[in-house]
Amino acid sequence: MTYTITKGIIETDLENELVLLHPENRNMYSLNETGRIIWKNLESLGFEGAINQVLKEYDTTKEQAMRDAEKLLQELIQANFISISKAT
Repeated sequence: MTYTITKGIIETDLENELVLLHPENRNMYSLNETGRIIWKNLESLGFEGAINQVLKEYDTTKEQAMRDAEKLLQELIQANFISISKAT
């Protein structure tokens, strides 16, 4: 699967959180430090790569990191911050 960040999303880095704003629908979303890692690496490294970056920074299991990331991605998809497509 390929994840694509919606064009035009505005990011504001507040040091302890990353705030995302969707300019068209005005949805706003706040990411904590692990969410920021996933957001910043998702397009370039894919899901597994983003998870590996989280595992490099935090003492957690791969299973827990994957569950948390999947929940985050579902929320971001529903809020139209990212889209997903199946690789062909």
